[in-house]
Amino acid sequence: MHADLPPWAKKAVTDSLGAIEAFPFRVAIPAPTLFGQYDDRFDVDCILSGLLALGFTDVLEVAWAAELVGSAVRTWIDTSEDPGPWISSACPAVVNLLQVRFPGLLDRLVPVLSPMEAVARYVEEALYPGRNDVGVFSISPCAGKMTASRHPHGVEVSAVDGVIGIKDVYVPLLNALSGIAAQPPGGQITPGGLVRPVLPGHGQMARTSPLARNGASVSAG
Repeated sequence: MHADLPPWAKKAVTDSLGAIEAFPFRVAIPAPTLFGQYDDRFDVDCILSGLLALGFTDVLEVAWAAELVGSAVRTWIDTSEDPGPWISSACPAVVNLLQVRFPGLLDRLVPVLSPMEAVARYVEEALYPGRNDVGVFSISPCAGKMTASRHPHGVEVSAVDGVIGIKDVYVPLLNALSGIAAQPPGGQITPGGLVRPVLPGHGQMARTSPLARNGASVSAG
């Protein structure tokens, strides 16, 4: 029987904001919860621009990929010959729980990438194909995302290079927002949530993305 652990014995470990400096091109993929951390002086566009001011070269919202993932999940359920029930693979904590406690339910996971992994793969395969100097960083309140990036389920290697906790971004971003609230820096904000400085050869964001896990042919259209 194990003794109860003191509250300080376990600590969630995420990357520091300084980790982005290892890459010439640094893409932030913020979770939707980031935008609720600031008051109504700062709208979504302002926060996205603030992430550029912190040193990211691109920003693409995970919420955009969540819409595609939702469509892919509906397609999978509608076309599957198995009536289910099915379990969403979007939450790494749920996936880890199944791996540890209920491995018999792993085949009930919908074979579609999580929104975080889907948007990271879009960056890797569509925005910067064939490049090895691009770092993709999730900004999330969930330490489980770090585990998912290091030990992904359904893919051999995650396209996410690091996970930065919202607690580590909050104050630096707040300071940046104070300077850009009235006049956001020049850049390109597309309807899909992609913020990029205007650079030659950089195109607009497409509206489709491969979302399959484990080789399943599932995509959002």
